Amino acid sequence: GMEDGPPGPLSMSERLTLLRRRQNAWDNLEASSREEVKAPQHIKWHLYGGVLALARKPDSITFTQLPSVFRNIQKREWTIDGIGFAIEEFKVDPSQDLLMMIQSPSK
Repeated sequence: GMEDGPPGPLSMSERLTLLRRRQNAWDNLEASSREEVKAPQHIKWHLYGGVLALARKPDSITFTQLPSVFRNIQKREWTIDGIGFAIEEFKVDPSQDLLMMIQSPSK
């Protein structure tokens, strides 16, 4: 059910080996890597499309692109700080480069 992708730095043999390792990992539910994230209780968070978003402060969100050995994706982190209001709720959709935030009501 897979198709050979566009040319890249790996040879066909290397891609086939990687594909077999990936399939074996799924068949046996074996993770190729592990990421631990420590977050306080009641923190707002979302995981979507391989990106973990954590609202660690009332007006900032930290994003972590989770790595993938099989898809050759490196871990990357970035933060949006000083948004200017307290975040009540947020959603992300990396495929659309979209971040939606709801402002907490003023007290």
